[in-house]
Amino acid sequence: MTSKIAVLHIAPFIAQNPKLGGIPVAVREDCNGLRRAGHRVVVWSTPWGAPDGGSALNTDLDAELTTFATHWDFVGNLLNTPIVPELMVLDHRLISGFDIVHFHNYWNTYTPRIAKVCAETRTPLILQPRGSLVRSRQKEMAKGIFQLLFRRGIVKATATAIALSETERLQLERCGFARAQIVVIPNMISVPAQRLPGKPEARRLLGLPEQRSVILFLGRLHPAKGVENLVLAYSLLRRELPESCLVLAGPDEGMRNKLQRMITELGIRDVLFLGPLDQSKKWIALCAADVFCLPSRYEAFPNAVLEAAWAKVPIVLSTHVSLPYLEEVQAVAFAEPVPEELSSALENVLSDATLRSKLVANAHDWIRRHFTPEAIIPQLELTYESAIRSVG
Repeated sequence: MTSKIAVLHIAPFIAQNPKLGGIPVAVREDCNGLRRAGHRVVVWSTPWGAPDGGSALNTDLDAELTTFATHWDFVGNLLNTPIVPELMVLDHRLISGFDIVHFHNYWNTYTPRIAKVCAETRTPLILQPRGSLVRSRQKEMAKGIFQLLFRRGIVKATATAIALSETERLQLERCGFARAQIVVIPNMISVPAQRLPGKPEARRLLGLPEQRSVILFLGRLHPAKGVENLVLAYSLLRRELPESCLVLAGPDEGMRNKLQRMITELGIRDVLFLGPLDQSKKWIALCAADVFCLPSRYEAFPNAVLEAAWAKVPIVLSTHVSLPYLEEVQAVAFAEPVPEELSSALENVLSDATLRSKLVANAHDWIRRHFTPEAIIPQLELTYESAIRSVG
């Protein structure tokens, strides 16, 4: 793409806060990559998740950033979306001068207004749900009402919808988007700026045992993640590998007390909770691990898998997780997200040095070929160019 464009990214949050998941990280990577390619990039977001109230939100973000005030945060937390009156009654003139609007997420109180303004001003709208269409059994009544009132207008206003994987493409089709309206573009890897420590150093930094086999879970402690099945799998694994330990890292979303009761009732030792980790400590935790395990019941696009692959940690992945291009190479050990299957896969990986080396090499190559800025940014540019032509 030779012409330079002005793109407006709209995201519900941009703070790099573990509780907000991967959306802020992914949006930052897209924006920074587009800026390096010479495009004008503007971001509209909110101060949600920023511990300092938002004064440092533009750190590591190479874009013009505008943060909009939120109101009635109690209601917003119940709905799991910020309430931004200024965007809910958006003036058409505010998006003049942009060649395209790239909207991240789906279930936002201001999604219908953004879609309506884009349609009325003939500004191409790129809608990227970023995992929000997963059937998580949360807020189902509110989502049903939202779809009844606004789905048709949102679909009609969208020039192109971006899916992170083939699974999300199917979710978009069930939402009413035509197959020709959807392109699949995965997230890109957010490569750490700092030098990654070796395993002994990483374990010392986190206070982890140096001579044990460390199994790492990194993610939200949420029912969708299947962490309780990993705990049960670990109780089985210890019969064969008693010198192992399980490390659970991530913010608590209602599961920690249940998990701790399970651990006590099962009489398991050596299960450690690290709590939420910032970007730096996340990479340290990955470097400390002998194997990374994600036992999710359903998942859209777990960035932690990409990060584990980049950190050269062998991966045991739930068969319910869909990631692009994995069918091309043996980059992970798949397991059904049930205790017996997870335990067996973990034992195989931890007991077989040749398998670990193969998984690590294949996964690192998989990342370098498909998830770097050099692979992703040209796909975004082509998508923008096509959308602009469609309304020209």
